Amino acid sequence: MEKENNFYIIKSDKAMEHIENEIHNLYKTIGNKSSGNDLSGTGELKPFGCIKCIWYKGKETNKSLCLIDGQIYEKLKSEGYEIEPYDTQKLNMPRENETNNLFFKLPKDITLTKCQNFFGNKIHILNKYNMINEKDYKINYPRKSRERNIHGDKAFMIFDIDDVKKIALIRLYFSSLRWDTDNRTMCFWAREQNNKNQWVKPLIYNVTKK
Repeated sequence: MEKENNFYIIKSDKAMEHIENEIHNLYKTIGNKSSGNDLSGTGELKPFGCIKCIWYKGKETNKSLCLIDGQIYEKLKSEGYEIEPYDTQKLNMPRENETNNLFFKLPKDITLTKCQNFFGNKIHILNKYNMINEKDYKINYPRKSRERNIHGDKAFMIFDIDDVKKIALIRLYFSSLRWDTDNRTMCFWAREQNNKNQWVKPLIYNVTKK
């Protein structure tokens, strides 16, 4: 299968914490072996993006989704991990009543500042993987108050690109994260009625119905 991105599936019965620690250790090891932090000499390693346990029918599986540099993938593979590139054919694409934009339900116990910093930091990582640029999107908080530092419970990420597969990968990434609290990010395709207060014309896409 042709590699299209830096998302990978790891199959292992090891605890998530154990796998994540090994990945972080590999980043340190490989980075220390090269003055440029990259054995191939093409620049610094792309940052660790995420790791998420995959569930199926309400139960944990032995599969984990991660976003990592290609050299980390090769090293994990050489050390005996069962790991393979993520199959983008399994991406969740927008349905007929959904736009190509993203809707986030935000935790009530975090501030607008924390939300903005969170999105900024995570988008910086996506930028390192050439998945998004500053001009590709904007984030709207329809009910925010800067004075009271509240986000209004929801946000929309509005895109100015027509690559729906790339947007679906961005959605996959955000769905694999947690906030600073113990809440997992809740990221969905924005429906037209949900987005009526911040309406933009949906990008045109083709979806094969199953």
